[in-house]
Amino acid sequence: METVLAGLTERRVRPDDLDEADWERFGGRPDGRSLRLDELLRRPQVTLPELRRFWPELDALAQDVVLEAETRTKYEGYLRRQEELAGRMGRLENVRLPADIDYAAVSGLSRESSKSSARWLRPPSARPDASPASRRPPWPAWKSISKNGANTLWALCPA
Repeated sequence: METVLAGLTERRVRPDDLDEADWERFGGRPDGRSLRLDELLRRPQVTLPELRRFWPELDALAQDVVLEAETRTKYEGYLRRQEELAGRMGRLENVRLPADIDYAAVSGLSRESSKSSARWLRPPSARPDASPASRRPPWPAWKSISKNGANTLWALCPA
């Protein structure tokens, strides 16, 4: 697998390697520069079997390895963003809201959000044995808090 992924970053396609019809099918010609195969493969209309003419050795590899390499290449950016988001969410699990917040007095929260927050966002000390997952309010409670309201609550947290 790693060999295939490395090969995709090492091999390049020059603008004159394809005719206009192929470039049109592949989503457009680059601006006079060559493209790595992985850059070309990230285009939605391009598949790895179409790039075999630039890397004939792909035919010798197992089809499942080739398919996995294509999938990993196409979704690499999305997967990286999801991993970053999961890391940020993991850090947020440990953020403690001050116990004395008067949610009704917080100017960035709607009335519904302040009621929901007062009910569900109790300090962890009120439930010391609860896991982080069980301290999360059910979906309807989170749904009532807007992004601006969440940012306002975040600003109230001690550093």
